[in-house]
Amino acid sequence: MGGITCVCVKKENASIQLNEFIDKDRIDPYVISLVKRIQTKWRTHFFKIQFKAVKSNLFSLEKLRPELKEILPDEFTLSLSPNVLNVLKLMGPFKLDPSEEAILAGTKLYKLNPILFQNNIIYVGTWNCSGQRQGVGIMYLPEGGVFEGFFKNDIMCGRGRLINSEGDYYEGNFENDKANGYGKYVSAENVVYKGYWKDDKQEGKGEEIYPDNSIYIGEYHKGTKHGKGKFTWPDTSEYDGEFFENNLHGEGTYKWKDGRIYKGQWKNSKMEGHGEFSWPDNKRYVGQYKYDKKWGYGVFYWPNGKKYEGGWFNGKQHGLGILTINDIKKYGEWKMGKKLRWINENEGDYNKIIDEIKHKITNNEESSPISLSKNDN
Repeated sequence: MGGITCVCVKKENASIQLNEFIDKDRIDPYVISLVKRIQTKWRTHFFKIQFKAVKSNLFSLEKLRPELKEILPDEFTLSLSPNVLNVLKLMGPFKLDPSEEAILAGTKLYKLNPILFQNNIIYVGTWNCSGQRQGVGIMYLPEGGVFEGFFKNDIMCGRGRLINSEGDYYEGNFENDKANGYGKYVSAENVVYKGYWKDDKQEGKGEEIYPDNSIYIGEYHKGTKHGKGKFTWPDTSEYDGEFFENNLHGEGTYKWKDGRIYKGQWKNSKMEGHGEFSWPDNKRYVGQYKYDKKWGYGVFYWPNGKKYEGGWFNGKQHGLGILTINDIKKYGEWKMGKKLRWINENEGDYNKIIDEIKHKITNNEESSPISLSKNDN
């Protein structure tokens, strides 16, 4: 290593020792820039450049990390994808706030020429005395992406922004080379997420907005909607309740644009379990669901006071039930929405059938037809 000394020819014993430490074999690229700097400050003097071997307190990156290669300024060319260039133009330069500048000013860091890593990553930024990326830098990725932000002990740590070659980008906090903490992610398809992250996955509370203006606000776990949340569609339909791995799952309320409302249990984004469904014309169903259909035991109410309570299958009355009209109850048997028969009091097994119906109703049990009419094949 050596130092650049600028000696004034017009004034004896006058020299300037600059804080530039380079290899002697690489002095040529520096000469022009140094001469320009000296001539700008002392325009009436003429300086000649001398190279003198000196001991430097700067680290030798070549010794600390021989696998890395320095790229001279005139050899350095950027290779960013068009998508990345468009995003950078939209975002503008990466700027430091005063507190960040103060922290960097109090830290001993060294700035070198661009450095090429073995995996073809190019880094331009500051280093610590141990030969690790530290402070602020830019990392150019081999596929055309780029990272701008903070490093600590050779890893991405702190505020930064990562843009991949497709144009997806994340802007926020990093830890251990991954998105951690609060950040914003925008996909190439313009899906926007703002919220918390853990190891490159959405974790905790967040908000996601889709190109069609659908919005989800709620909890995430390992990159999926998981926990309590609210999803609103462009037509104003909405679901407010529990999610499991991106599915409507658990307890929740779904409201349709036309005024229909379901409040109850869900499984894999379908109504399943116990729930209550109401219509704008005041029809109402309270009971069991499966695969988005009335299935099992349930009670259906009509606006005129008519009521059916009994078995359901695939969305239709099926099994034993009670139909109430004008406060008069009639016991009967249905199959796939069609009445098979009324159960009359003079039947020998009337009391047994009625007890079975009442038992199933009391215990919310699914019922099936116990017999077929003569005309049913």
